[in-house]
Amino acid sequence: GWASKMPMLFAPGSSWTYSNTDYTVLGLIAEATTGKSLAQLMQSRFFTPFGLKHTSAGWNHFRNPLHGYTFGCPNIADCKASPTQPTLIWRPQSDRQLLKVAWASGGIQSTASDVAKWMRALVAGHVLDQKHRRLMQTPSPQSVKAIGTNGQFARGYGLGLTLLNFGGNKAWGHDGATFAFGSLAWYMPKTHQGVAEVLPANFADLNQAADRLHHLQ
Repeated sequence: GWASKMPMLFAPGSSWTYSNTDYTVLGLIAEATTGKSLAQLMQSRFFTPFGLKHTSAGWNHFRNPLHGYTFGCPNIADCKASPTQPTLIWRPQSDRQLLKVAWASGGIQSTASDVAKWMRALVAGHVLDQKHRRLMQTPSPQSVKAIGTNGQFARGYGLGLTLLNFGGNKAWGHDGATFAFGSLAWYMPKTHQGVAEVLPANFADLNQAADRLHHLQ
């Protein structure tokens, strides 16, 4: 595909950056090795067993109407700086085909309660065995160097989960956005507390949600 033809951002192992393409590749591998669609795999292995009744693979089936928006500001930085500014233009986003583009990297329809339930199960160890959970919850040295000193709470990134730190207490989670929607979820194993949000706009504020989790201690 076109991704394989793009130049490398840096030499392998020398730095770190987030990549949606990696999730797409994993989705293709899952389908090739099982002979099933990714939507079927997600439903049978995760959504149904963990009681995620309001969650579905968004590119395949929609349980509820989608009501997302995009901002009419010049760029995403301006949107984040002043999301309530009256001069911003809300653009209703109803093209469900866009979620098909996100596919394995974020094309899932869900609710905040289901997202919170999933993150709690994932971090608490109910989804994966200890070996694979350790891979998700071990930040790479490259990610620690790249993001560990930049954010107020973020400290590093494992295979799919971000590590946050609140005065010695660890929390694990993920945030992201795709087209007209954003979501985030964090869970603190020590106190069994978490926070999750599903937003009808194409950005998610990691620090704002992390600050809420920080005050739950």
